[in-house]
Amino acid sequence: MDALAKAPRRYLSPLVRKVYNVIISHKHRYVYIGIPRTASKSTSRWLVEHYDGEWVGFHHEWRVPEKAFDYLIFTVVRNPYERMASGMLAVLWGDIQPNPARRVPSPIPEPSTEPREKRVQEARLIGKATILDDSSSVPEDGMNQSHFIKKAGISLVLFFERLPECLGNLPFVDQDNLPPFPHVLERGIRPPGTFFDHFSDEEEQVTWAFAAEDFELLGYERYSPSLPSASSSWQHIEGLGQ
Repeated sequence: MDALAKAPRRYLSPLVRKVYNVIISHKHRYVYIGIPRTASKSTSRWLVEHYDGEWVGFHHEWRVPEKAFDYLIFTVVRNPYERMASGMLAVLWGDIQPNPARRVPSPIPEPSTEPREKRVQEARLIGKATILDDSSSVPEDGMNQSHFIKKAGISLVLFFERLPECLGNLPFVDQDNLPPFPHVLERGIRPPGTFFDHFSDEEEQVTWAFAAEDFELLGYERYSPSLPSASSSWQHIEGLGQ
């Protein structure tokens, strides 16, 4: 825990939160695992309102109840650079009731004063959940996307960049009658541009260290803020168990 406390929290802390819960439907036989900064609040709300989803455990939980092991276990994934930028530019509502009039511009974080090599090394450990946050109900919820996928035994991933249309690929959803997808209001107003418009080469190296396995598993390309080349709206993940 001491190592985590000394880690460069300005890039980790936006990814380490518990807000709602994992979503399970026994009627439709699915489990949704909400990975941080991938529209997980909106997706959770959509599933609860339209597809008999129930809150179980904690938001960003990855532990699937035994009785649901044979259900479809799915998630939404996002380009690692844009996911990191979303976390770094996040502004919490705190005790403020969400209101469009109370939104504020997202500040660009100041450059870290930590040595680059140290930050890169710590990012690798955090991504693999080697450094845990014991204050969280799900201590590993700061890990990278591939570790969520492996730990939960996820077999289907949908791409954030294809929301909400990609939800029509779920077997219990009628593609021709897709319910409206809710928008959960963020307090921070993100400046225009991608990760590369706002963050340095050092931040790219830290992000690459944290999410290298995401690039490999999901097909995203280094130095690109876009979808994997020739990607569809979804991807099957074969051979991963809990």
